[in-house]
Amino acid sequence: MPKAPSKSATNRHAPLGQVLQDAEHRSKYVVSKRASNTASNSNDSDEEELLDERTSSRILKLSRAQLEEEERHTASNAAATASKSTSTVVTPTKAQKEVVESDDEFDDDVEEEEEEEEIEISTDGGYVTMNKLAPGLTAEEEAMVSSMMGNDSTERKTLADIIMDKIHETEQQQESTEEPKEAPDPFALPEKVVQVYTDIGVHLSRYTSGKLPKAFKIIPSLSNWEQILYLTRPDRWTPMAMYAATRIFASNLNPKMATQFYKLVLLDAIRADIYSEHQLNYHYYMALKKSLYKPSAFFKGILLPLTREDCTLREAAIVGSVLAKVSIPVQHAAVAIHKLCQQGYTAA
Repeated sequence: MPKAPSKSATNRHAPLGQVLQDAEHRSKYVVSKRASNTASNSNDSDEEELLDERTSSRILKLSRAQLEEEERHTASNAAATASKSTSTVVTPTKAQKEVVESDDEFDDDVEEEEEEEEIEISTDGGYVTMNKLAPGLTAEEEAMVSSMMGNDSTERKTLADIIMDKIHETEQQQESTEEPKEAPDPFALPEKVVQVYTDIGVHLSRYTSGKLPKAFKIIPSLSNWEQILYLTRPDRWTPMAMYAATRIFASNLNPKMATQFYKLVLLDAIRADIYSEHQLNYHYYMALKKSLYKPSAFFKGILLPLTREDCTLREAAIVGSVLAKVSIPVQHAAVAIHKLCQQGYTAA
């Protein structure tokens, strides 16, 4: 069997709720019901003292009397308004009469002014025209107005028409005063360009070595390079200048343009030097070798033109030695031999 619980020797205190309900502690912590009932009874008695039967009956009588008076007053007002709207007419006061009369006078004045304006002014196609017999204008004023406005409406001009007439007059005056100018030459060069390349030609006529001017190096990139080149006078260049120029033109010109340079400049310089010196200058010889950088241009600009003309044995030997020292592509060489075979034979 389980062991029975043992009773504690010491008595523990009662729970808190039980303590509060004790008679000796109730007055300290809890408000008694008796006290609350007495407080409510005292409030009811006060209200009964403030509103007794006599006062309440007086209040009811007064409220009923006020309601009856208000009903009689509203009924009398409604009857009065109905009788006024049907039988009576409101008469305007003196101030109201004065205001109405002033408004009528103002309307009459405005109508009279509009009629006078219609008599004095008339509109014609958007223009305002003063009538001839307009009151308030003297004879001089009428003449001034008529001269400004014009008699015929068709002769009137707008501001744009007047401006255009002035422009046409000025143009006609300029055409009559100016002399006919000659048409500008499209191939004419500026004076500064002509002066620069003329000075370069003088420099090339004394050139021996060194760098060439930058203005001369850009000639191959110009569209009118032939015209610019002739300003430098190639017939006066030194052999050193011819060799330097051939290097520039052979490397920068296309074959067609290089052919023109070889045929018009280099070939004439070589033949003139051989004719005068009976031999070819070293720098001209190097220029011939450099011209083979463009083989097609060399054959078309130097070899074939030389054979078509009266070519001497000395010229043929010099040009042949150049061909023997430089390797030439087979295609270009074959075409050149074919063209040479088609020409007629001439004895030395």
